[in-house]
Formats: sequence, structure tokens, C-alpha cells
Amino acid sequence: VEQYETARVFRSVRGAANGYAPLSLNRLKNLMLYMLENISEVWCTKMNKLLFYVDFLAYRENGMAISGLSYKAIDFGPVPDRWDVVYSEFDEIHQELKSAGDFVGSVLTSPTPSDTTLFSEPELKVMRQVCSRFNSLSSRELSRLSHEENAWINHHVCHENIPFVDAFDLKAL
Repeated sequence: VEQYETARVFRSVRGAANGYAPLSLNRLKNLMLYMLENISEVWCTKMNKLLFYVDFLAYRENGMAISGLSYKAIDFGPVPDRWDVVYSEFDEIHQELKSAGDFVGSVLTSPTPSDTTLFSEPELKVMRQVCSRFNSLSSRELSRLSHEENAWINHHVCHENIPFVDAFDLKAL
């Protein structure tokens, strides 16, 4: 079953639903590794928001997302479609169960460095900007901030896919 789910998530046609970005598992993995290298303590919740902001900012600035993922608006903010499968796909990225106060969740870690040669300079600029802007925020703070985005406000009631045109209304970046 898991193999089927993984295949379903990664069967992606380049188009409006994923910001016209071709899906490359190698680029997705290295985007996540880059975030893990440049942001302290990345919980799954925070990675969800980081990927959302990277892709939507890249779409706004460069006309194309980076990861090739599509996003949904759920109660806890914007998340990659089938995010749970996305994070378990890569052996280089580990999930460690952790608690902080009343919150229990998974922290993502990796000893593997990212390969930034896979990204263009405009893509790297977006990645640096997102890391710089959100590094000091906790998962909760970043989640609250994402709830102020029209991309979430306009689509969360029915857990709809978030159209990339909402990138032009980003407030946090």
C-alpha cells in the first residue's frame, strides 16, 4: 500500500496545480536538505510551511515553483499534498518523535549536505530569503503566520488545493 501511495504522490504532470515545476525527487530531497541545513529545529509542521513559502515565492518571483508539489489548505495551514508520504520518501531525512510543552510531533534531521548545484541562482535566492525570514520562528509561530495568507484563508474550509495564483497575495514575504 505504501508503495502505491508514494507512486501516486509523485505521479505529477507539470501544470498550474504544482506551479509549473517539473517534479524531481532529487531536487525535492535537496530542497528539504537545504532547509534542514539552514533552519534550526525543523518540525514537520514547519517544513510544510517552508516548502509552501519557497514554492509560492518562487512562483511569484520567477514564474515557476521549485519542488513540483501541489498544496492543500488544511486546518493547520498550507501543506504539500500527501506531506506524510513526502517526508518518509527519502532515506537521508530522518523523523524523530519529540515533545515541546503540550506539543508532540516529528522533527526532521539529516547528516547529509544538500547539493545546491541542482538549483538556479534565482531559486537559491528564494531559498535563502525563506530561510532568513523564517529561521527564528517556531513551528507554531510560522503556522499562525500562514493562517494570515489568503492562500489559506480562501481555501481551508473545504481543504481545497491552493492555486498558485495566490502567490501574488503573499503577506509574509
